[in-house]
Amino acid sequence: VTGDADFSVGTLDAGSIKVSGTQTLHHPVVLGRDLTLDGGNITVLGNVNGQNHNLTIKAPVTMGSNGNQTWTNVKNLLVYSPANLNLASVQANVKASFYQPITLLSNASISAPSLNILSNIIGNNYNLTLSGTTVNLGSTGAETLSAVNQFSVTGALNNYLASIHTAGPQNYFGTVNLFNPVDINGTQIEFHQPIAGNSNDFTLAGNVTFDGALNQLNNLALTGSTVFN
Repeated sequence: VTGDADFSVGTLDAGSIKVSGTQTLHHPVVLGRDLTLDGGNITVLGNVNGQNHNLTIKAPVTMGSNGNQTWTNVKNLLVYSPANLNLASVQANVKASFYQPITLLSNASISAPSLNILSNIIGNNYNLTLSGTTVNLGSTGAETLSAVNQFSVTGALNNYLASIHTAGPQNYFGTVNLFNPVDINGTQIEFHQPIAGNSNDFTLAGNVTFDGALNQLNNLALTGSTVFN
């Protein structure tokens, strides 16, 4: 499509939609097959039901409209461009990968067995909940998570972020593996499983609780009260 595209759709059976301008999907979307969205700026205002099909997005995207929408039952969700999250939840059955920065416009939860957020996360003081068998954050050691309010991770976390800064508490319910030095700052920071440092520095600012062992750290710096359980 040349120019802008405005869709009021139910089930999408197209394999791909590419426009030179903007594309806006106003109503709930049901995937009838694997789908690729590409073009200028993409806005998906309603719920998405993937019906276990793959969804690939190759242009800047706004997901949701008022913080209440859900994306469910997508098989693999691959987002290759910056994403604004203005929805309540994103759920993928196999993998969810975000290759460019994520900006929160509402409280959001993201879940997938393999969850990969490989660039920066800008929280705008919203809450972020991540769930997966494996959660990978960052990719080069230069990315950051900033301005999130409350942050929680369920699943084994592989951290490549340089820093994780929140206005409120942080909870890590699975093991944490460090793949570069990291600076973590929050009001209350709780680690419920062991931490593997892989000879990296670990700097924590806030009240910290460790429920598991700390292994193979290089330098450990703690600012605030610390509880070892």
